[in-house]
Amino acid sequence: GARDFVTKQRLSRLNAAVARELGSSQVAKARRAAEQTAERLAAIVASSADAIYAKSLDGEVISWNAAAARVFGYTASEVVGAKVDPTIPVDHRARHAAFCARVAAGEVFPAYEAVVCARTVRRSTSRSQFR
Repeated sequence: GARDFVTKQRLSRLNAAVARELGSSQVAKARRAAEQTAERLAAIVASSADAIYAKSLDGEVISWNAAAARVFGYTASEVVGAKVDPTIPVDHRARHAAFCARVAAGEVFPAYEAVVCARTVRRSTSRSQFR
């Protein structure tokens, strides 16, 4: 249906109406492209053989892929939403929190070596991206 109605007597409104429609169309196109990109990236993470999980800046685990479940031994339902990351040993949590604060401040670490725990393995060293 028509979103804007311009009569012959009001042709001066035509340019503004066309501009609004073009703007709406461009916004919708950009939104669809962003949604498709997000879906594609989510599929890559979900199907990755690498353990990938994400935390919010306040430390809440917000995503956990199937490989993370295999590697660490915790299901997504056990950790997503948790404020305590079970993969970080208790004696390393302060160091990890300091790195999280630096990331929140905008610092990027191309590689980060961390001591991690899995449900079945006490400690292991992991080299990973930390952003």
